[in-house]
Amino acid sequence: MRILLISVILVAVAAVAYGDPGDILDQWQVSGQSYNYVRGLAYDWNDEDVWCIDNDAGYAIDYCKFDGASPHDVVVPWDDVSSTCYWGFDIAYDGTYIYMNDQNILVYVIDPTDGSVVDSFSAPCGGGDYPEGIAYNQDTDYLYHTGFYSKTMWVTNTSGTVVDTWTNILPSASGNMGVAYGYGRIWVTNNTTNEIYRIDPDTGTLEVTFGHSIPDYELGLCWSPNDTLFAANFLTGYIYEIEPDLTFTSVQPVSLGYIKALMSE
Repeated sequence: MRILLISVILVAVAAVAYGDPGDILDQWQVSGQSYNYVRGLAYDWNDEDVWCIDNDAGYAIDYCKFDGASPHDVVVPWDDVSSTCYWGFDIAYDGTYIYMNDQNILVYVIDPTDGSVVDSFSAPCGGGDYPEGIAYNQDTDYLYHTGFYSKTMWVTNTSGTVVDTWTNILPSASGNMGVAYGYGRIWVTNNTTNEIYRIDPDTGTLEVTFGHSIPDYELGLCWSPNDTLFAANFLTGYIYEIEPDLTFTSVQPVSLGYIKALMSE
């Protein structure tokens, strides 16, 4: 019966394209982005679309939302963040607010309905580092943070209180950029090693490392409705869809990602 069930599922999704971990499946540019290009990405689990930010002239932060499905049309037009932020990095979204890492070592809490900054808190990486990556876990209501020059990751609540610290969890001491949450895992991209790290958020352990071929300089990272990763490169101006490593030793929930993992084994 199990073999029959898997066979039926595989036939039903045989037309779905997928590749090896790290493969670029698609790439596109977000319409209307500034000359500094998109930097941060955040997946909206409610409508499966994606929030993004860029840095406009004079260090102004712009944001919009694009369709998670191809051809990725802009569904919420570009608007300005109404605050004197300095230089935005990656972003997260909790269903209500956007959390934006900024070079001034703050995380800004932004209301996307009008671009207002409703709160801010200190980035847990502290001074002397850049708070690059951030992602939101809707299952725990936690945020996950990276610093560019640190092997450590920090887990905070949405008010910025540190609830856990994963010391030396990342293999590289530099280049740790965007963070995503999806398929029950944390994903971190590194633009020095050109690798993506998969982390179990329940245990705070590194599970898998795999390479990618995104041209430097990828920053923003988020999950996608295709059970893949979207990565933003602010030098090329492209968003890249990346195949993640979804191979596990235990049974996972049946989803597109699980089926892809079965087909790759």
